[in-house]
This record gives sequence, structure tokens and C-alpha cells, in this order.
Amino acid sequence: MKVEINSNMGEHDRRIEKAIEKALRLVGGQAERFAKETITDMGAVDTGFLRNSITFALDGESANSPAYYDDDANQIGQYEGETPKDGGDMRSVYIGTNVYYAPYVEYGTHKMVARPFLSGSIQAHKKDFEELFKEVFKNYM
Repeated sequence: MKVEINSNMGEHDRRIEKAIEKALRLVGGQAERFAKETITDMGAVDTGFLRNSITFALDGESANSPAYYDDDANQIGQYEGETPKDGGDMRSVYIGTNVYYAPYVEYGTHKMVARPFLSGSIQAHKKDFEELFKEVFKNYM
């Protein structure tokens, strides 16, 4: 009697990798939206330049939005380069901005109270991100 064993591990690994990437992109998009809503709700928007600069990128990739501008079209900014890629098994999504004054808004100064539009919106929606991951994996598996 001949016994033949076929492994589907390669297909399984591809599905997992695809699900992780899909979930990270969805989390990045939601995190970007939540941060933009948060900074607007905090009343920390003058021209819209900082708000419009908030974006996300997966590890080793360029920003989701290559350029941004203020609502009055007086300032234009762009992203260059890619996010870090550590080469390990863990995947990451980065949410942020490259506007120079963003840390002053996020953490405050001795003259201005902190308005944590990034960290605050991420912390407030952790459960939403977890649910999104669960939903994506349920659909992919």
C-alpha cells in the first residue's frame, strides 16, 4: 500500500500573509481617519496642513499619500523615502505625519497644552482595530 501526503502549508502561509497585509492596510486607513477626526474635534486645525499630512504606511513602504496641502492651497508638502523594515517576521503599520510642528501639538509645550491627536485616537480605538483584525482573518480563513 502506497501512502501519499500532500501539504497545503504553503497556501495556508500565503493566506495568512495576505490577511495580515489586508488587516494592516485597513487599520492604517481607519487610524488615519480617526486621527484626522480627533485633531478636527479638538479644534487644533487652523489651515488644515497638519490634518491633511496625517497618513499611514506599512513597513518598508512609502506613505499612503505622497503629498498633502492646506485648505487654502498656501502650503504643499510631500513624503520621501520608506518606513523602516526590520526584516523580521513581524509586520507593522505606521501612522503619522512629517510636519515639523506636529510633536508640539501632540505633546504640548510650556506655552501650549498637549492635544494628542495621534496617540489619543489610537488608544481610543484599540478595540476597533482588534475587531477589524478578527473580521479580516475570519474572512480569509
